[in-house]
Amino acid sequence: MRAACLILVALAFALPARAQAPDAAQAARDAAIARVLASGDGRGPATAYVVPRVIEAHSVILHLRTPFLRQRSVEENATVLDIWTVRGTDGAEHEIHFRVPAPDTLPPEQREAERNIRRILTSGDGLTPETAFVVGGAIPAEYAILRLMGLQRGVQGLIDRAGCYYDVQRARDPSTGETREVWFRLGGSGGLAYTGRCAPAGN
Repeated sequence: MRAACLILVALAFALPARAQAPDAAQAARDAAIARVLASGDGRGPATAYVVPRVIEAHSVILHLRTPFLRQRSVEENATVLDIWTVRGTDGAEHEIHFRVPAPDTLPPEQREAERNIRRILTSGDGLTPETAFVVGGAIPAEYAILRLMGLQRGVQGLIDRAGCYYDVQRARDPSTGETREVWFRLGGSGGLAYTGRCAPAGN
């Protein structure tokens, strides 16, 4: 989880500083996004965008300005098909497909980070305690997910429900001015680090 946490820290705090990045670094990022967009149209498995790492899909979602809602993944041979459900500019839900190398095909130091990032994003939708994103100890993942959802951080509260700890982020949607709650599950009794022994609320 530590490796995923470090990557998500970079996503949460480095990407908002795009405007301050040197021209060369900005050009490199833009070129990488352009290569992904040229690899397909993202509308289905056959024309999925091809990305080398799951975090590259995050950059594309941010570039497209399509707020993230939820994600599911399907393993296919040596690749993973990541299916992102996003809110389109028309207000409707749309799916964007990304083809990513399976973690086992990556260098050893990258495998666990890939698995953990995907595990967090596919763990829920954050709408309720029952469907909270499970972030464990990777608190910076909360900020990265809020950014992917197009939301601004607001008041944050820690809640203990039946031995499960949750962070509840009251986040603001700048496009509407509305505030909404996003739920993140941290862990169970005996500590905030997620141990896998915490039964979700309602179970």
